[in-house]
Amino acid sequence: MSDILKSSFQHLVSAYTDDIELNDSLWIDIVTAYSEQWRHYHTLCHLELMLLELQNVKYLINDWNSVLFALFYHDIVYLPTRTDNEEVSAVFLSRVQDILGVPHRCRVQSEEFVRATSGHTHTTEIDKGLFLDADLAILGQEWEKYSLYAANIRREYGMFSDVQYNEGRAAVLRRFLNMKFIYSTNEFRDRYEIRAKENLQRELSSS
Repeated sequence: MSDILKSSFQHLVSAYTDDIELNDSLWIDIVTAYSEQWRHYHTLCHLELMLLELQNVKYLINDWNSVLFALFYHDIVYLPTRTDNEEVSAVFLSRVQDILGVPHRCRVQSEEFVRATSGHTHTTEIDKGLFLDADLAILGQEWEKYSLYAANIRREYGMFSDVQYNEGRAAVLRRFLNMKFIYSTNEFRDRYEIRAKENLQRELSSS
């Protein structure tokens, strides 16, 4: 993990408090959560990839802090056996923003973005669309990176048999493949749409 992730988080928090100990404590919470032993993809590396992707389109984003809060907390609670990770993560974020005194509009947007990762449905809202597209940027990477992502997702679901996992994974892959577009924004669509579809199809065909 590079320093860019930590510095971005601490700069974000410092916009709402000058309490250095609180800032450090909140960062430790992030590191601890995303370093849980069962995580193999939903880690700090995932956050860093998202951050780099979003920095490339920052000039299009209206409320950068809302996007950053969503980025750092969208997987703060993650257990493969849970079906409410996104909702619980949004509640976790809400409590943090209570402590920091984050303005209402920023809070509403960032928590909405976190909840939206549950379904990844298309949106015309630019900030939400760019955030959700960054979350799916891994799908459009070169095959070597994509295949490592797929392998790490399998490791996270290691409690399931191959039959169980392959059935569930195939349903996810087909859902994306059946979308007219995976990405909501032209910026991500132009860069990743074709390769993402190719990667998904290749994984599905080999399962």
